[in-house]
Amino acid sequence: MAVIPGLPGLRVTVEVAGEALPEHDNDTTDTGHAYLQHRTKKYIEAPAGEAFEIRTLYQAPFDPPLPIHVEVMLDGNYVLAPYFERGGKDGCEGYKYGKAMFMAEGEVETRNFCFSALTIEERDDPVTEETKRKISCIGQITVYLYYIERLDEARSTAIPRALFDSDEALTHKAMKAAVSQGDSLTCQTSLSAPEKQADVTCNEVKTTDDAPFAAFTFFYRSTAALKSLGIIARTPSPSQEPEPEPKDIESMNKEELMAELLRIRKAQDQAARIKRERQEEREDSAVTIGGEDDEVEWIGSQPSKRQRRSPGEDDEVVDLED
Repeated sequence: MAVIPGLPGLRVTVEVAGEALPEHDNDTTDTGHAYLQHRTKKYIEAPAGEAFEIRTLYQAPFDPPLPIHVEVMLDGNYVLAPYFERGGKDGCEGYKYGKAMFMAEGEVETRNFCFSALTIEERDDPVTEETKRKISCIGQITVYLYYIERLDEARSTAIPRALFDSDEALTHKAMKAAVSQGDSLTCQTSLSAPEKQADVTCNEVKTTDDAPFAAFTFFYRSTAALKSLGIIARTPSPSQEPEPEPKDIESMNKEELMAELLRIRKAQDQAARIKRERQEEREDSAVTIGGEDDEVEWIGSQPSKRQRRSPGEDDEVVDLED
């Protein structure tokens, strides 16, 4: 559960089926919220294809001086997501946010928050700065909390449906240009099919300082991606069981002696087979000259021995004994 040290008791979670997703710490990723005194970030394991909700909890000693307004950004896109039910838990006040609201021609509809798989294709489209900006925001859920200074009832206004297109396919080329080395994006946030809602009362919110007093950022990734980033430990390879210690033959019973004899015979057969295969490989690699019926004659030469000869008529003879 994400908490901020300077605001004890204020907690935010991302949940699937009422259970908070596992959270992991990593201090290397920048959220762009350095201007905020109260901020935190977590990595979470996101299951593609599942609906999710955001829960805020206000527990002692956190005692907000004013009512709180929550804004949600999914993959860099702002969504109007008023709380749809109180979400108190563990004996404290709380609220749940999991539906984006849209309004057009006097009709109101909501769409549930979901995780969905990314579609990545092999195309040679040019990679623009806007494309890289959009991709750099994928994998982030940000929750901003504001103190409400004033709340005024307002007329129903149009809220566009197409805040972002989760069905748009991305290219490997663009992903390579925008995603940090070692990172891996496999899923995104999306919205479910729309559901019609009764008319709602809209309010215009005036916040203090026009700035959030706290921000919670959740970087969601698949379990495999978190392992690749080193945020969670990789699954260790199964260790090979050690060979059992040889047993004293004199202490073996009949069944154990037979098993030991079979083991030795099997090892001998395997050694003989390996030796035979190596011999066959050497024979196959030998160079043959001529055909099968040709006789091969090896012709060699070696230096002949120096012949002895007696001195001739004009040869000078030296007597070595003098």
